Amino acid sequence: MGHGIEKAQAEVDTVQGQKPGTFAKYYAPHVGKDAVVAYIELMRPPSINEGGEIKLSSNNHEDPPLIDPQYLKNPADVQDLIDG
Repeated sequence: MGHGIEKAQAEVDTVQGQKPGTFAKYYAPHVGKDAVVAYIELMRPPSINEGGEIKLSSNNHEDPPLIDPQYLKNPADVQDLIDG
């Protein structure tokens, strides 16, 4: 595979929050073929009202913040995904 394809596959992994290599392993063999893909996601998980955290990572304003959305903090979040 060419370098451009590998880069695109890595970007898909990043955007979809997948481990590196997931697209190449599971999806790439099916590119150009008819397929159906279904994703289960929580649009308003119960933990959304429990709040996450955003903190400064340093005194340097150019450093990215530390973001912990605390996804799946509430056991109901996990159960809702399982039920989905």
